[in-house]
Amino acid sequence: DLHRVGNYRTTDWHENHMLEPTAVVPGSIMPSYKHQFSNIADIDTAWAEAETVRTVFAVPYNAPGMPALGTLDEAKIATLEEAKAIVADMKNQSVKDAVANGQIPEIVALIAYLNGLK
Repeated sequence: DLHRVGNYRTTDWHENHMLEPTAVVPGSIMPSYKHQFSNIADIDTAWAEAETVRTVFAVPYNAPGMPALGTLDEAKIATLEEAKAIVADMKNQSVKDAVANGQIPEIVALIAYLNGLK
């Protein structure tokens, strides 16, 4: 159950849990998500999908009180800034290096999502 998980789990906890679930929760049947530490998120496609949903289904991105989608360039800047804040609390050096080079590993995007469930 991920209901409000962002209120009681930290970035560090998620990093360790996704890398080696049984080290954090003995007996866990959850698989490891090690591949997400090296796979790079496709921000262009994610933005394009959100823009399509905004256009086709009139999802009110950019409206007051709603998430800001903005332009692709604005989204890339905002996403990288959020990624930098997340990796500041992570230990994995290859993930930190990727973000420093302007790439966002999938694990960072997943942790951002989990941290936002409040």
